[in-house]
Amino acid sequence: MHDYNIQIEQHLIVLRRPNFYVALPKGPVADEHFLIVPNKHIGHSLELDDAQEEELTALKQQLIDYLTNKRQMDYIVFERNVPFSFSKAAHMNLQIIGLQAGALEERVRKLLKTMEGQARFFEIEDRERDLRQELSNDPSKHFFYLEIPGMKTAKGRQRLRFFSEIQAGQRFDMQFGRVLACHLMNQREKINWKNCQMDRQEEERLAAHFRTQFS
Repeated sequence: MHDYNIQIEQHLIVLRRPNFYVALPKGPVADEHFLIVPNKHIGHSLELDDAQEEELTALKQQLIDYLTNKRQMDYIVFERNVPFSFSKAAHMNLQIIGLQAGALEERVRKLLKTMEGQARFFEIEDRERDLRQELSNDPSKHFFYLEIPGMKTAKGRQRLRFFSEIQAGQRFDMQFGRVLACHLMNQREKINWKNCQMDRQEEERLAAHFRTQFS
């Protein structure tokens, strides 16, 4: 059993690596809804060492390539690190959700603008910088990170990256990423994960399908 990961049922795991695994969540908003979770307790991505970060980047790219190349989909990637009453309650998971392709950048920018009452987002425009640098390489900081595909260029498709630093005492929706995805899908009823629950047989069928895709 993985430390602090008893909530991930084994039949939902679709891909394993030395430091991380990919699993399907309970109540996914879409079939193509993935979690990347560390095998051991890590609070968030700012705590990763170089080897872990390299593995995470490769896993994330594998899932993105599957969505964009094989499924012809857009996607959102997000990670949250929000304050808990005790530090070990926070366990890293990076979520990737496949979305129908089309005008994603414009829609995401509009939604982030409308949500400014809850959080102010900044774009990481410098390709040489990342979230770690934007947050002064301080692993004690709390944040929400969002990544989406941008325009296609001769060098490949751009990545658009946004983040919001969450301050102590700030009210922030734990389900912000899910809410954003459901708004983008125009399926707000899926915000409540209980409306998306599958039975055990459906979960096993979907997980087996993705194991085949990623083998």
